[in-house]
Amino acid sequence: MTGMLDIHNQERALVGSIPLIWSEQLAEYAKSWADHLANTGCQLTHRTSAEDTLNTGENIAWYSNYGGAIQAIDSARPAQAWAAEKTDYTYATDTCAAGKPCGHYTQMVWSTTLNIGCARTVCSDNSQIWVCNYSPPGNYIGIKPY
Repeated sequence: MTGMLDIHNQERALVGSIPLIWSEQLAEYAKSWADHLANTGCQLTHRTSAEDTLNTGENIAWYSNYGGAIQAIDSARPAQAWAAEKTDYTYATDTCAAGKPCGHYTQMVWSTTLNIGCARTVCSDNSQIWVCNYSPPGNYIGIKPY
């Protein structure tokens, strides 16, 4: 997951947030949720607050199979996709462009987040789910990420 952590920390450096530290506990937590999603239809669903026993932030990505085969997805790829949301984020107003997501990006760079753990699971159809969990969480309404 080196690529995943590297992309996060590159984006954080651009906005002055301190580097994240990899957490094996969060990686195991992410893996348990990715496995749960794979075993329940492979839908992108975030943990509810009741399910989130560690009180984390969470980013999720899904990649289809390629002609039925598992795609070779490097761990940097989901992080790059989340980071690309920064073009739809306006810091001055702390808003996303109309109809565009940017919460994955803001969680990546959230200044008070210190730790990250991520995991991947392959679904029964060879698609993939990637999950990252962040502690402490970010994306509080009315608070800018950095």
